Amino acid sequence: MADIIILSTFASAVLIQHYLLNNKPLKTGYGLFAISFVVGVQTASSPLGLRFRSIYFSLVWLACCLFFSLNPYSLAKLPLLTFLAYHVIRLVFWKSHDREFIPFEAGRGRLFRHFSKTEGRVGGTKDKYFMKVLMITCFIILIYCMSGMVGVHIPVDK
Repeated sequence: MADIIILSTFASAVLIQHYLLNNKPLKTGYGLFAISFVVGVQTASSPLGLRFRSIYFSLVWLACCLFFSLNPYSLAKLPLLTFLAYHVIRLVFWKSHDREFIPFEAGRGRLFRHFSKTEGRVGGTKDKYFMKVLMITCFIILIYCMSGMVGVHIPVDK
């Protein structure tokens, strides 16, 4: 049920943003930044990635990310790039440790263990290391996407 709520919320936000971009271009700036930033940060710093093990969840998420990246601004590529980075790091972890990656949850200046009901365990030291690699990678992606926005004027109606 939570998967449906998460996917519906993301898909609704993407569709509203697309509608505003095509019909009311003066109201797209804050929504674009908010969607990109929230989705990118949640992918990199929370156990949301555990849901990506479901092929259906991943395919719908990928479709939403691809549709969202049709925006002409570089920041719109953040959700897609963080999604791909998560899967690359997850596959590297899986190949090297023969088990599923369990991401930690970032908060209050440190990482907190997360219990995966599917795996029946919490993340260990190796999971924590890969979580740090994921967060650094996604931070670099965020800087890259935001650097593409330098000098770009996003019209925002006040």
